[in-house]
Amino acid sequence: MHVSHPWKYIGRELEARNWKQKEFADVIWISAPALNAIIKWEKNLTASLSVRIWEAFWTSAEVWMRLQIRYSIEQAKNNERERVSDVHKKLKKYWLKDFSLLVDEDIEKELKE
Repeated sequence: MHVSHPWKYIGRELEARNWKQKEFADVIWISAPALNAIIKWEKNLTASLSVRIWEAFWTSAEVWMRLQIRYSIEQAKNNERERVSDVHKKLKKYWLKDFSLLVDEDIEKELKE
């Protein structure tokens, strides 16, 4: 599953509205270089910034934060595969003999992907 960084959508919105990054940065109270770093996916969206974007675009802050959360979780899944596998080994070692007891039945399938 590919999940895009929320700033992909911010960039699209700026283009659609013909807004310049420097002006938008000023509107949402960040520096132009900081906005540029965010649009390049080098920084993540914060709750405070999502509220300011909400006001600028007349959208909802929750939409922007949900996009960030989905992206962050997907990145963590990709980066933590080895550790997650080790967690499962340790669960089996100490307590859990049957993974079917877990609430998420797809956990084993997810690890194999």
